[in-house]
Amino acid sequence: MNPDTPHKLTDTVIKHDFCIGCGACTYVQPEAFKLTKDSFGMFKALPLEDHPEDGKPEQVCPFSETSINEQTLAEDLFPEAHIQFNGLGRYIRACAGYVAEGSYRSKGSSGGMGKWLLNRLLEEGHADTAIQVRSHPKDHRLFYYDCFKKGDSVLDGSTSAYYPVTLADILTHVRDTPGRYVITALPCFSKALRLLCRQDPILNERIRYVIGMVCGHLKSEAFAECLAWQRDVPPSELAGIEFREHIPGAKANDKGVIAYKKDGTCTDVISSRQLIGGNWGHGMFKYPACDACDDTVAETADITIGDAWLPRFMNQPEGTSLVIVRSVFFDNLISEGIKNQQLTLEPLKQAEVAASQDAGIRHKNEGLAYRMHLWQEKGMWHPPKRVHPHVPSSRRKRHLFKLRQEITEASHRLFSEAKAKGDFNYFRKEMSDRLEAYQNLYLPLWMRIAKRILMQLGLFNLAVRIKDAIAKKKSRR
Repeated sequence: MNPDTPHKLTDTVIKHDFCIGCGACTYVQPEAFKLTKDSFGMFKALPLEDHPEDGKPEQVCPFSETSINEQTLAEDLFPEAHIQFNGLGRYIRACAGYVAEGSYRSKGSSGGMGKWLLNRLLEEGHADTAIQVRSHPKDHRLFYYDCFKKGDSVLDGSTSAYYPVTLADILTHVRDTPGRYVITALPCFSKALRLLCRQDPILNERIRYVIGMVCGHLKSEAFAECLAWQRDVPPSELAGIEFREHIPGAKANDKGVIAYKKDGTCTDVISSRQLIGGNWGHGMFKYPACDACDDTVAETADITIGDAWLPRFMNQPEGTSLVIVRSVFFDNLISEGIKNQQLTLEPLKQAEVAASQDAGIRHKNEGLAYRMHLWQEKGMWHPPKRVHPHVPSSRRKRHLFKLRQEITEASHRLFSEAKAKGDFNYFRKEMSDRLEAYQNLYLPLWMRIAKRILMQLGLFNLAVRIKDAIAKKKSRR
């Protein structure tokens, strides 16, 4: 990086759209930044005129040029965590399983581990307040961070919130309200919290624990609106949404969607796979900052919870938790839960942990390296990362990574246009060519060649109609 390049957030992170909306900069220098929603429904920091930055914001921004990276933070936080593996950071142990007691597994997601940990910390007096995302509308937000005390039902928090949230309000609450806090956080938010704690002694004393969530990327508001609109709930009528309803008999990674209308009614559950936007690999409505992230498993959190996407767990629709333990305190808490038969967990090898998050790690490693190359080709600033710019040798991979970025960018713009027109079919039609091109990349080579030949002969559309007719005939049997 050129040493003459300005380090201020306004000239780097914000100018090049790498803000994730965590609110760290607005906390340390509220006179220089305010948090707002952009036209696509994403939280972003907005610089305020006539109030220059004082140097603090770039020290706490998870995407800034000068903030400490995840590896260094983790080395300081978890000296006892001696296992290290590419894409996973450092940890003490990793396991997979579920909560065996109560209704944590049936009412939660990913095996119920996150809610169980929050409740244990409150019930055993290790924390006074648990801060997690709640799924009740507030100030036109479907999801937001809220506080839970001992005696409150932590199960009232969201199971999974694929929706923009911010730490801004909750940071002010922690500063103004004495107590011991545990906070659930995405990887970039966990990093922001750790950076803030290094700068602010009050936060450092009060934020005792961070429970991290495995994350592929953060979505804009349009993701919820897109899914709901396909269920005949237009954006103006959307009052709530469930992203992870269990579907009896389905695979563990088959996520059920229910949309709630302002009139109190709701839709039937449907698999997100049947809806445009439901394929996570497409990257629709993704924050641009997520394409500059190299942390899938919240490497700076005391413990990380996610889905154990391994073949042997796929036939368990109730969900199976991936658990990555980094602090001695949580290692002891997990051991106690296993001993008391509250938890059913089995150890995972390093390669199994990585395999359970293979797609996310690949996108944030190999994919990021290629995106960095493309940004540098354009002369564009980007956050410094722990991977280095690299061009994949595979033409297919290059095409795939580029197409994902194109789909992300187009989804924001075209859905906004569809809302203005009041016509979801406009979005469907305009996105169709990109989505088809993406799916074609996953076809076997022989099928891609056959498709190309049929198209050249003008027979491909006929073949598709025959295939659809056969499928309909089979479905009637």
